[in-house]
Amino acid sequence: MNNSTNNSPNEDFDNLVSILNHLLIIPECLSALVLSSGIYGMYSGIEIQHPLYTLLFINLLVPLFFTIVDLLAFPFISTNKFIVLANTNHTLSLFFHCNSWCLTSILRYIYIVLNDWIHKRVPNEKVLCAIACIFPFVSYSFLAVPPFGYAYYLGKYFSLPIIINSQQ
Repeated sequence: MNNSTNNSPNEDFDNLVSILNHLLIIPECLSALVLSSGIYGMYSGIEIQHPLYTLLFINLLVPLFFTIVDLLAFPFISTNKFIVLANTNHTLSLFFHCNSWCLTSILRYIYIVLNDWIHKRVPNEKVLCAIACIFPFVSYSFLAVPPFGYAYYLGKYFSLPIIINSQQ
């Protein structure tokens, strides 16, 4: 008795491509799980009302947001567009992570070396937390727009001849 199916090579290839396409979502699911558990552990384990911990907490929320965007977009877009979206979101997330850790280092320097300098300037802890929430996004915007804008410009500039030639 022959256990092989009567699939054509094209059907087998299409099945393999379908399986591989669905494997793309596994890292996103694992990322969402790890980030969610890290956020829960941080929220329930430490006082995030401190500006430094607020900044670290936001540093976990932003990648989770990008991961959720990827997970929600996966069923609705093609594989190629999903790969572009995921790569873009991962790059933006990494850029935010580096920005947050730079700000964390600056904030730690102020707390360790300059001791009470920050509390003399801004004595209200809630205002410090608000600044710690807003400043990463402001600095991220100012630092991200030039390189990503230029990359977008180059992508449009260099892909335009390819698009024009492919339509002929």
